[in-house]
Amino acid sequence: MYGLLAGAYSFWLLGFVVVQFGSFLIGRYQGVGFLLLAGLLVTVFRNPLKKVLPKRESLASINRRTTCLVLLVLLLASVVLVRMELRVAGGFTILPIQNADVRAQIEGVIEKVQVDEGDLVREGDLIARLSDRDSRVELKTIEARIDEKRARLKMFKVGPRPEEIALARSEVEAAKTRREHTWRRGNEAREIHAAQRSKAETAVQKADERLKYARNDLARFRALFQAELVSRKQIEEVEERVAMREREVEEAQAELRTILADDLAQVRKDLAVAEKEVEVAEGRLKVLLAGTRREEIEATEAEIAGLDAQRGYVQEQLALVRVVSPVSGVITTPKPKEKTGDYVKKGDLIAEVHELKTVKAEIAISEKEIADVRVGQRVVLRARGYPETSFVGRVTAIAPAAIEEKQGLGERIVRVTTTIDNPSLLLKPEMTGNAKISCGQRRIVELLTRRVARYIRVEFWSWW
Repeated sequence: MYGLLAGAYSFWLLGFVVVQFGSFLIGRYQGVGFLLLAGLLVTVFRNPLKKVLPKRESLASINRRTTCLVLLVLLLASVVLVRMELRVAGGFTILPIQNADVRAQIEGVIEKVQVDEGDLVREGDLIARLSDRDSRVELKTIEARIDEKRARLKMFKVGPRPEEIALARSEVEAAKTRREHTWRRGNEAREIHAAQRSKAETAVQKADERLKYARNDLARFRALFQAELVSRKQIEEVEERVAMREREVEEAQAELRTILADDLAQVRKDLAVAEKEVEVAEGRLKVLLAGTRREEIEATEAEIAGLDAQRGYVQEQLALVRVVSPVSGVITTPKPKEKTGDYVKKGDLIAEVHELKTVKAEIAISEKEIADVRVGQRVVLRARGYPETSFVGRVTAIAPAAIEEKQGLGERIVRVTTTIDNPSLLLKPEMTGNAKISCGQRRIVELLTRRVARYIRVEFWSWW
């Protein structure tokens, strides 16, 4: 049991080392790396292979030296004379040739989303629609104000009608008539007030005289009473008469004060109102006769122009409630219809549209291989999702700068771009795989020694 577990662990460890080391050689040196790996495995496991493989029968009749020499000459001739295609390989990532974000141009609530993930759309197709209720109400309000201002402007330009002037003149005459009538009533009120005041003053004077006479009688009767010439009853009658005369004086004075307090304020107020009515009516008539001022016409025209600008802006806002696709392509946003009812601000993302009938592949080429790559060279790609399908294109661009590889291996790469026709939409954004760029015919000896030659020319050269 222990031996079985030890053997299984050894086999797993050896396999892991071979896979990792083989992946490094093949990824770095492609075909040459595979040959190196195969040679290394054959060298390491030659003894076990001799035991497994059957022994061949000896060919004594053949001259081994002659055969080996001929084969060696043929091999050298092939290596020197035969030419093969130089292919530079690298991993690629698929990108859409055109990536458009469909964003809200105005803020509002998404009323309806017309598309779903994976739908094909053309440029100008409706993607979503925002609620336009508030904008339509605002547009109707502005249009009503424009109609009102235009009617007023027309009235200003036409000027007052004869009927309006006649009506204004009749209002002036009516106001003047009311003013004269108010004057007459005021004069009558003043005369009545003066008569009442004179009457009240006379009544006060007479009451004072009667009171004075009664008080004299009371003093005389008191003197006679002391002389016992009159009775007490007579004294009491005189005292009662004096008290009555005092009340008469108080009543007369109170009536006089009431009359004096009435200073005809209401009469003066009515007269002031009548004067103001005449002034207003005459001013209105004067304005009608003078006609509309040029400044009023210009001001109204400016207001109409401002309202027209507001209407145009609101109409543009109404047009923007239709969110359309800026390009033709495929909707790649997951579950876009779930955004129905969401409130979006200006610039918020609603959906993404990718042009996938023609895609772009970015190939990561080692900076050591980039010298052989040229624009226009043939490119063959195989995606990991479709290993049996080859996609063909041409190099369209080479990045102007090298960057560090994302895997963090310390190697720097140059991004090479190619354009691939994708009518079946098999290639999708962010797909990966490997690509080979055909860089022209080279002799086999150059293909076998190019990496060693480069190392000697750069690394070995730096040692001296």
